[in-house]
Amino acid sequence: MYTEHPQLWLSELAPDGLSLVGDMHPLQGPKHGYQCGLLEAPYLFHHAPTNAYILFFSSGTFTNGSYATSYAVSHNGLFGPYTCPGHPLLQTDRHRSIMGPGGACVVRGVENEHFIVFHALEKEEGNRRMCIQRIEFNQDGTPVLSSRPNCGKRLRLGAEQDDDVQHFGNHHPPPPHEEGSSHTGSGKMSKLLRKIQDKLD
Repeated sequence: MYTEHPQLWLSELAPDGLSLVGDMHPLQGPKHGYQCGLLEAPYLFHHAPTNAYILFFSSGTFTNGSYATSYAVSHNGLFGPYTCPGHPLLQTDRHRSIMGPGGACVVRGVENEHFIVFHALEKEEGNRRMCIQRIEFNQDGTPVLSSRPNCGKRLRLGAEQDDDVQHFGNHHPPPPHEEGSSHTGSGKMSKLLRKIQDKLD
């Protein structure tokens, strides 16, 4: 939770989910200038292989490019203390039309990979859209972004592509594109699709 004071807190919920039990424990306050004295949208993730607790949170103003996603890590249990690096994990990237990424959470995919899901503006003062990006964790539990962000479109996994090849007999294969087109990324995929289509015919 967060309050009007720039501080993130942790508290146990009652069974009804509507009230708090026990004391509120401070977890993290603004520590760096880019955080603009405001923290919000906390998400706490436990990375079991390293037994690290990773607190993701947003800072700045969500209507412009100052909004960013940071993290802090605890190796001393749920209540910390948490250590926050001096740079955000996700920040404005105008080259990729990502402005003010925030509201992040981490999910596990069907191939046991982890993904970070967040929202971002397409342009300054524009509409927000949902984005997803692969995320990995170092041996000390610190998160590392391992791919480009995928915004406004569905992210296909490797298993899905393999499944398409195995089950084209029951499904229509995607139409082949010209070699080197932006839809396939290279001519190899279009050649493969043409071979599959020839076998079906």
